Amino acid sequence: MSTEKKDSGENWLGLCTPFTCLTRKERPTEEYQEKLNAAMTVTKVTAESNDSLNRLATIFERLFRLDRQVIQLKAREAFVKSCLTDGEQFNIKIIAKGIHNIDDLTKQMVKEHDIDKESLVEILNGLKLPQKSKLTDTVKTITYHLINKLSYIQHDLDDSLREYDSFHNASIDEYEHMRKRFFDLTLQRKKKTNGIDFSVSKSDFMFIVNSKNSRMVDIIFSLLDNDENGVIDWGAFELNSGRILSDAKGFV
Repeated sequence: MSTEKKDSGENWLGLCTPFTCLTRKERPTEEYQEKLNAAMTVTKVTAESNDSLNRLATIFERLFRLDRQVIQLKAREAFVKSCLTDGEQFNIKIIAKGIHNIDDLTKQMVKEHDIDKESLVEILNGLKLPQKSKLTDTVKTITYHLINKLSYIQHDLDDSLREYDSFHNASIDEYEHMRKRFFDLTLQRKKKTNGIDFSVSKSDFMFIVNSKNSRMVDIIFSLLDNDENGVIDWGAFELNSGRILSDAKGFV
């Protein structure tokens, strides 16, 4: 890690409400803009595509990515908290003793804890220690660094969860529109002895999902039409649509 002294000229941001006043580091402009753009993606997806199937596929693609991101951030949060709440400061002392051989340190920590190498490197990134210092001073510096990192991780986790909720709500909206078209189509059918036929053909499906992407529809039917009779069960698609669209998009 770098041996430079800690820069005292960092920007800080005060966040005050009638109920609370918080102080945290201000995010760099580029990072803030990146997160702002990410939060607006769901709006752009809706605005730029008139094809509901393509739009839903993009929404699920983002949801899967965010799900992995949330899991990773929660693992980072748990690891840092475990370091800070350990009265013996066991992990912090291990970091202090092994910080100058980062490769061996990360291998050891990854092996002993539920955390990936990328996350551990990110947690230690920015840690500035003098070449020669007492163990107690090094432990104190690492502790302050981890407290600061925990704040960043928790803010990133909150951002990711909010973004996940936005895309999840967007998927619900898409399903509601599709279900309406599904019932508009199927409830017009004549009732048979065993009830209304709720199966859908390719043309029915393209109407329901408001799509002209015949290539993707062909792939979806190849995944769901086990009897090869040209129709599928709409419920089977809706229940598994995330994975189905992910697989189908990979072939288009």
